[in-house]
Amino acid sequence: VECWKQGDEIQLHLVNYASNHQDVVIYFDDVVEMEIYSPDDDHVQNVKTDELAFELNVYTILKYKG
Repeated sequence: VECWKQGDEIQLHLVNYASNHQDVVIYFDDVVEMEIYSPDDDHVQNVKTDELAFELNVYTILKYKG
């Protein structure tokens, strides 16, 4: 996991080095609106939540204001 911050934008980079997917759950202090980028999806997902659960295959980037 890497966390990048520039101004009020935060990017959370999650990378899976295992041969199988990883079940991931991320809890946020407050509800956040984020964009989710992944090679498993052809398009950017827009999500608004305080808890995010998903299967991490290769990598995923979460981009949100913090």
